Amino acid sequence: MAKMEQLYGILSDDEDMIDLINIIDHPRAPRQFRNRENQFGKWNDVEFFQRFRLSKDTVNFVLENIQDIIASPTERYVY
Repeated sequence: MAKMEQLYGILSDDEDMIDLINIIDHPRAPRQFRNRENQFGKWNDVEFFQRFRLSKDTVNFVLENIQDIIASPTERYVY
């Protein structure tokens, strides 16, 4: 309880204290990263078009034009 009293003196208001208690009582679950399926390899041209309503060539064209905009700062492999 002494630690909580010390922390309470540091926190600016009751809302901060409630946030801290919630973090301690309800820690986040560890992040899980799932492998991304290679949709280009999974479907042939006809199946791909039926599923996404775009041809593989069209998707590649769009991706080439927006890849710098949608790039994420990660070292995960992108298909």
